[in-house]
Amino acid sequence: MTTWRDCLVAGNVHSAGAQEDYTAAARYLRRREPALYTAIRLVGWDEYQPHAVAGYAFASFTDDLCDYGSPPERALRLDAWRREVTGALESGTAPHPLLRAYVGSVREREMPHRWVHAYLDGAGVDLDFQGFADEADHQAYIDRLSWPFAMITADLVHRGGGSEHYARCCRLLADLWQRTDFLVDLHQDLRGGRLYLPEDALAHHGVTRGDLESRSSSGRVRALVHATADTGLALARRAFCVLEEMPGPMRPLVRFMIHLARLRLERVRSIGAGITRRPVGDRPVACLRLLSAARSETRRARARRARPDGEEEDGSGSCPAGPPPSGPATAKSDAMAGTRAAAPVGTSPDPARDPAHDPARGPSAATEALRRALAEETAARWPTHAEGMDAIHHYALIPSGKLLRPLLLCHSALALGAELDQVLPAAVGFECAHVGSLVHDDILDEDAVRRGRPAVHTAYGPGKALLAGNALLFTWFRGLAECAERGVDRRRITDALSVQARAGVEICRGMVDELAMAGDLGCGTDAYLDMARRKTAVLLAAACRVGAILADAPPDVQDRLSAYGEALGIAFQIRDDLIPYLAPGDGDGKPAASDVRNGRPTYPVLLALESADGATRSAIRQALTDRTDPAAARLRMGELLSAAGALAAARTAAEGYGTRARQALHGLPESPHLSALRLLTRPLPAARRAGPGAPATSWEPGAGRAPAPRHGDGAPEPRQGAGRAPEYPH
Repeated sequence: MTTWRDCLVAGNVHSAGAQEDYTAAARYLRRREPALYTAIRLVGWDEYQPHAVAGYAFASFTDDLCDYGSPPERALRLDAWRREVTGALESGTAPHPLLRAYVGSVREREMPHRWVHAYLDGAGVDLDFQGFADEADHQAYIDRLSWPFAMITADLVHRGGGSEHYARCCRLLADLWQRTDFLVDLHQDLRGGRLYLPEDALAHHGVTRGDLESRSSSGRVRALVHATADTGLALARRAFCVLEEMPGPMRPLVRFMIHLARLRLERVRSIGAGITRRPVGDRPVACLRLLSAARSETRRARARRARPDGEEEDGSGSCPAGPPPSGPATAKSDAMAGTRAAAPVGTSPDPARDPAHDPARGPSAATEALRRALAEETAARWPTHAEGMDAIHHYALIPSGKLLRPLLLCHSALALGAELDQVLPAAVGFECAHVGSLVHDDILDEDAVRRGRPAVHTAYGPGKALLAGNALLFTWFRGLAECAERGVDRRRITDALSVQARAGVEICRGMVDELAMAGDLGCGTDAYLDMARRKTAVLLAAACRVGAILADAPPDVQDRLSAYGEALGIAFQIRDDLIPYLAPGDGDGKPAASDVRNGRPTYPVLLALESADGATRSAIRQALTDRTDPAAARLRMGELLSAAGALAAARTAAEGYGTRARQALHGLPESPHLSALRLLTRPLPAARRAGPGAPATSWEPGAGRAPAPRHGDGAPEPRQGAGRAPEYPH
């Protein structure tokens, strides 16, 4: 850990007197908030640490002035402090060392004074606090006190102050931390005669203030505590969505604080009504794990900044020693490029940083930003310390794959003007549905490996794996309920539920169809494509349609995006069938010989059986039924399929479905998100050969140069039906 003196120098605090002031602030904060001080020292960037310490010490000292004495005494004390602070901001000096340190940071960082004045004006809100009547009162409290409290430190990161967009993100974090404190401190507040839970929330659960003051352990009190904690946990999930809005120096610290709030809320939930009788303590081991993870993130960020270009890898961090980026280039802001949330209110997107203005990297940047946001959301829901069923889900979901289905939902919704925060739970739900189906697939196929490691049923046993897969499918629907909590209209939620329910039934039908096809080499390509539509393409189509529904798109737009998803799904299924023969290392770790071992016909196999001569068909049947050496049988099968022209024909069919998917997008409004959808349909120019005679090229979405749209794409028309879930990590 860097010494405090070196941090002072890095933060441009050089004079002996100023260093003494900042050291006094550090000592005060270490006594007042030891956990926060430790986190800043372990996780904060060197040049930001002195300013963070000065900001939090100033805010905490001001808060302490309002915590003792009679209300009139506190009011007089606060008024005198307000005048002293105002004078110090104007003159640049003050008699109090904590105030001198903070004023020094304000001047060094060229921070506007508006948040300082807002905090001082709102600091008296607790002097005559009478409680909250409803949620509106709580939000007014956040606006008057909690938000400015956060901003007087957070605004120091941006030289000259942050944007309004950044400030709104900080408000969400302030709401989370304040709600958490209200619950964690309930025992202490009740002893002091204060209650920070809204009266209408108490009434909704049939709880009175007397119940809380008498430390009642009734089911009603427990339900109130659970509901209030759940509201905070929902805020924590939203907070992870805006985490990437934080500049580099703050991001590891803010991530730690979000995780800490979540841990405390989960602790509150587990204690239940007991929080009225005893303090809610932190779990030291869990906190140390969080600090260790945040410390590692800080080290990685510093290493990235040490590169020759001097910037973070994603360009989103801002070094306090220099000016901040002209606009946010972060997971959520990049993901929202081209929508109403792409830039701060009252400004226009910066063409130099808006992916919409960069045809070469815009779609990829939007996809990567979404992928980071989705991975953060998933990690927040299933943390590393999860237990029981959640531990199995963590194993199945993390590390994330390519997240194709949630990306399709997000790109579809954001291309039509939706807000990422409102659709993110539904997107995570689609990943749960996909992974749940893979868990079931591996049990049915007896495949021991998935994504390069033991499959879930191998690691936990088939019984637990089956139940975990079922739970993931239920989580798919829970995501829509959370979208409603985030403000999505109930009618849209109902429509989306209908789409998901129908898709779920179709997926199960497809799985039954696939089981029936095992060993049936005469089923034909038409029946196979029916199955492929049900078991694979339906879920992709549903993701696109649900995204459009949540964006309140008209039915014709929903139909076009659904058609895109279906065509893309069949293209992916055919591509997946080709991987064992053209690029066996491109899968997700599931054995490449799985289809051969299970005697399962795939699209290129069925094409060859329909067109090859008798001798070739006999050799194919023999290779497919050879159980002695599946790997050798797969290599032999690749040679036979290549000689019969089936691999090239299957690749052409996949490209045809890719073209059909692109054509379904024609006429939709252009944006980086629409371009990202189009990008998924592009063919890959070349792939490594898997054996003698393998074609020189293969189709893979998401790479290469898109061919010009063609008429008569050659894709066979499927009837009603979806193939095996792709055996690579979408």
